[in-house]
Amino acid sequence: MQVDFTTITYHGKRIKAFVATLGYSRATFVRFIERERQEDWIEGLEEAFEYFGGVPKEVLFDNAKAIMIERDAYGEGHHRWNAALLA
Repeated sequence: MQVDFTTITYHGKRIKAFVATLGYSRATFVRFIERERQEDWIEGLEEAFEYFGGVPKEVLFDNAKAIMIERDAYGEGHHRWNAALLA
């Protein structure tokens, strides 16, 4: 499953959309909110897992600071994850 936030402008107001897409079926879950806080990532993930009826083997994230502090893109994959998310 791949997850990310996107920004949508609706009637002049900017809203965030948490989007989770399954890799094989391309089934998609979308949750609209006003912000992109760490709590919103967690709630979005929990709601997506419930919507899809389970937890996928892998979840792919973009480089959002709420998820990843530092990415080792060219090394051996020793990323620095946000500890609050891992708790």
